[in-house]
Amino acid sequence: MGEFVMHRLFPIVCNMSLTASVVILAVLAVRLLLRRAPKVFSYALWAVVLFRLLCPVSVTSAVSLLGALGAPAQFATPRFAEALSRVIAACRASGKLAFIYANTMPEARAYFAQGYQGAAIGTDTAFLVKAIQGMLQA
Repeated sequence: MGEFVMHRLFPIVCNMSLTASVVILAVLAVRLLLRRAPKVFSYALWAVVLFRLLCPVSVTSAVSLLGALGAPAQFATPRFAEALSRVIAACRASGKLAFIYANTMPEARAYFAQGYQGAAIGTDTAFLVKAIQGMLQA
């Protein structure tokens, strides 16, 4: 049971919460634009947030950044590596630091070897999963 909660259910709940947070920010932004609109529009916008919190459905879209690359969730492709190289070159040309997200420390080291100056390693979800696993084992 603990295995199911930690590796299946917990990431789904975190994903739903994160998505709902983004939707809440979007609703707040739209509400600023619709201040003088009838209240029914405000209720409809908050209904979208409620639906996202209650319904565990994710809709995939053909209009995504990774889909535009032609390799959704395939980071080990030559095209993705070329894109990373272009990012590093653009950062150097403009005098900016190049930072990237890495899942693991070895992945971060590989990015540093490519020329990135910094990396965010891991996710809040991964840290929470490890903490809960430690609590369940205690």
